[in-house]
Amino acid sequence: MTAAAVALSAVGRVRAYAPKTLAGYRRFRSVIENDGALPKTLKHLFVAAAACVKGYPDMAERELRAAAAAGLDVELAGCAVAILASSRGEGAALRFESIYARVYPDSARIEADERELVVAPGEAERNFLAYFKTMPPSLGKLLDLVPVGGDAYYLMREGTLSGTALAPRHAAYGRCAARGCDRDRSCRGGVVRGAGRRPVGLGGRRDGDGCRDEMSNAPLS
Repeated sequence: MTAAAVALSAVGRVRAYAPKTLAGYRRFRSVIENDGALPKTLKHLFVAAAACVKGYPDMAERELRAAAAAGLDVELAGCAVAILASSRGEGAALRFESIYARVYPDSARIEADERELVVAPGEAERNFLAYFKTMPPSLGKLLDLVPVGGDAYYLMREGTLSGTALAPRHAAYGRCAARGCDRDRSCRGGVVRGAGRRPVGLGGRRDGDGCRDEMSNAPLS
């Protein structure tokens, strides 16, 4: 196994008192820093996005710089702004955007007009049914009680999955990383199965289940 860079290795007390923990960190880092089901550039990007959610700006910048050094282009890197805006809110998105502008100073920020979009009656419901196959109870309740909220969620989710430079399945992984990093129930089961094939039979809507729904229906290309 090639030794992977671990920031904690600079802390002498960690080296002295927790060598096994440090060795574990190195092994996790080796997963991130080598291509696998996902290219390492995207793995660095998703770690950076998750770090913004958790409020770790130094880690986020370190990971995004690693992604850039490994060849991640500015357009793909910028997709994390949209993913975070959709799945984790303004604070995380703006935190990432400020780091993104430092890492890609010449081309991160662009000018674009805001467009007013119209959602046709029933459009959100049809989209949810086409994607999830059956209506998730929480979304069904939202559509019943606050239809404009259902339309809002449809627009935010659909824009992230099909409106960025990332392939749809990679966007789904990015959403899962951003959503799963601060949930009690992680989406790792759906992600592991989704890396090689489309998992089926994933039910329920408890914490983290939204991630499993994303991966169970994510296109494989």
